[in-house]
Amino acid sequence: MAAYYVHATDGNDSNAGTSSAAPWQTINKVNTSSFSPGDTIYFARGETWREELIVPDSGTSGNYVTFDAYGAGALPIISGADVKANSAFSADSGFAYSASYSLIANGSMMVWENGVRLTSRASQALVQANPGSFYLTGSTLYVSATDGSDIRSNGKIYEVPGRHRNVYTNGKDFVKVRNLHTIRTSGDDTTYGGIVVSGSDNIVEYVESNNHRRHAVQILSETGINGNRNIVQYSDLYDTWGTLVISVFQQNVATVTCADNIIRYNDIYGGTVDTNSGLLTIHGADGTHQVLRTRIYGNRLHDSLSSNQAIQFYDVVEVRFYGNWVYGTFSSNPIYTKTRGSGVFIMANFINMAGVGANIDAMFLQDISGTRVLHNIFYGQNGRWAVRFHTNATNGLVRNNIFHTVSKVINVDASAQSGFIMDWNNASDITSGATWGKWGATEYTFANWKTNSSQDANTTEVDPQLPSINATNWPASNLFVPRTSPMFHAGQHAQGARDARGRRYYMGGRPTIGPFEYGSGDPAGTRVAR
Repeated sequence: MAAYYVHATDGNDSNAGTSSAAPWQTINKVNTSSFSPGDTIYFARGETWREELIVPDSGTSGNYVTFDAYGAGALPIISGADVKANSAFSADSGFAYSASYSLIANGSMMVWENGVRLTSRASQALVQANPGSFYLTGSTLYVSATDGSDIRSNGKIYEVPGRHRNVYTNGKDFVKVRNLHTIRTSGDDTTYGGIVVSGSDNIVEYVESNNHRRHAVQILSETGINGNRNIVQYSDLYDTWGTLVISVFQQNVATVTCADNIIRYNDIYGGTVDTNSGLLTIHGADGTHQVLRTRIYGNRLHDSLSSNQAIQFYDVVEVRFYGNWVYGTFSSNPIYTKTRGSGVFIMANFINMAGVGANIDAMFLQDISGTRVLHNIFYGQNGRWAVRFHTNATNGLVRNNIFHTVSKVINVDASAQSGFIMDWNNASDITSGATWGKWGATEYTFANWKTNSSQDANTTEVDPQLPSINATNWPASNLFVPRTSPMFHAGQHAQGARDARGRRYYMGGRPTIGPFEYGSGDPAGTRVAR
C-alpha cells in the first residue's frame, strides 16, 4: 500500500514520487503510472493542474486506489481551462481585444476573467460595445474586460476551454476520489463533466466541483462497462452553466447496467448569474435502457435558475428520494418525473415552495406509474400546486404528508386518476382556501374535493405543531414531529415506506404523518452531515 505525491510547482516527474520531499509534478505522470490496490496518490493543496486525471488502475474491495490531498490550504484544483496570455491579445476596436483561438472538439465556448464567466455575444460589434463579453468566429476570439480595461496590461487572468473532463475513472472499479476541486470543463456531450464515474464500486467524497458546461459529477455506464454501486457523498457541487449538476445515466448500450448508485449528504445548487443549472437527473436512454435502484438521501438541493426542471427522474426503475432538503429559488418545477419507468418513492423530504416561481408546481409528476409521495413536509406558497399528477401518471399514492401554509394542495389530471389514492394527510393554513384540490378539470374546496374525488376521507386540517420553522434558513428548521403533535402515530401504513437503510419507516403502532422515524428521528437520513 504505497503513497505517491504530486506537486505542480515543486515537483519533478523524474522524482520517485514516494515522499512529499520528492514529488512528481504532472497528472500525466500519474496517468501513465501503475498502481496497486490500497495505493494513495496525494495532490498538494493550494496547487493547480491543467490536465485531465485518467485513472489507470482499479482497487479491490477494502483496498481502494485513492486520489486525495495533502498539505495545508485550499483543495488541489484540476482545471479544464487553459490560460490565454494577456500578451496574446491585440487591440481591436471599442472595448474589444482579439486573439487566435480554436475551440476544442465537441467543446462549448466560454471565456473566464479571474474565474468569472463572461457573457457570450453574437457578433464582434457587440463585444466592441459591451464590456465583459466575448465572441468566437472561426479561429479569432474577441474579448472585452469587465471594466473596459486594456486586456494586454490589466493583469487579469483570461481562460478558455481546454478539456472536456477533469477526472475520469476510466471504467475502473474500487476507486476513491476525495478532497479535490474540479472546475471549468467545456465539453458539450452527455458523457463529459467535472468528475465522470465509469465503472463500479467507486466513491467520490469531500470534493468541490463547479463551473462546468456539463455535470459537476456524472455516474454512467459505457460500452462493456457497468456503472453500479457508486457513491457520491459529502461534497459541494454547483453551478453547471449548461445542464444539471449531478447525472446518473444509463446509456443506450446493451448488456450493461447503471444500478444501485447512491447520492447522499451533498450540497447541490445552481449558480447565481448567467447559469442554466438544474440540480439532479436520474435518467436512462429509453424504455429498454433504464437506471435501476438509485437512492438519493440527506442532500441539500436548492436554488436552480434552470428553465428545465431542477430534479428529474425518467427512464428509471425504483428511485428512492429520501430525507432531502429542497428549498431556495426555482425557475421551473423542483421535482419532476417523465417519459417511462416505475417505482419512484418521494419520501420524508422537507420541501419549501416559497421560492418557486409563480405558476410553477412544486412537484410535477407525469408518465411514470406508481409514484409514491409519502411522509413529506410541503411548506410555503407560490400560488400553485404542491403536488400535481399529470399525463398518465396512474396508480399514484399520496399519504402521511404535511401541507403547511401552501397555496393549493393537489391536482390530478383525468388521465392520472386510475388507481390514484390520497388519504391520511394533514393540510393546515391553505392560503387559497377556495381551491384545495383539482380533480380532472374542476377545482374544489377541501370538503368538495373529498366528495367529488373520493379521496382524503381521513385527512385532517389541524396545526401539526412543528417545533421550529425557519423560512429564511430552511435547513435550520426543526421539522421532526414531536410526540405531543396530533400528527404523532396518526397516519396509515404505506407499502414500500422504508428509510434510506431499508428499514420500515415505523415500528409498531401507526406511522406518524410527516418526516419522522421511529425514536428521535434519523439524522443520517435527514440532515446533511459534513
